[in-house]
Amino acid sequence: MIAAADFLAAARAVAQDVLETMFFSPAEPVSCQHAEEFVAVRVAFQGGEMSVMISPELAVAASAAFLAEDPGGVTAEQLEMVSRELANILCGAVLSRLHPEERVALRAPEMAAPDFGSGAEVHQCFATPEGRLAITARLDCA
Repeated sequence: MIAAADFLAAARAVAQDVLETMFFSPAEPVSCQHAEEFVAVRVAFQGGEMSVMISPELAVAASAAFLAEDPGGVTAEQLEMVSRELANILCGAVLSRLHPEERVALRAPEMAAPDFGSGAEVHQCFATPEGRLAITARLDCA
């Protein structure tokens, strides 16, 4: 079983590393603001599930950076593909950080309704220059 505090600490570190390294966008943990629409992806794994919510502005900017495209040319299909990949990378990196000696087994990322933590053990929001990202995790549910 994964402790919520350990998962949260790993999620904070991983989100900052991944967003800056792979998507060229620095991220800082911030207090929650969930008034806007978000693109949401859920990734289940043995021992739980993690949801990643991405503001539309950040989703477009991250997709453009990841695909080396102009932001105006990012299609809805590309945005969903990159959002799924970002959630997959974040979840895999968190679990690998928590259990480096174990093999990580994730289910395929799925587009989902935004989930800002109702009943979740872990919830953290991040701000980037391009927009916001939130991570929510439920542990011991998959």
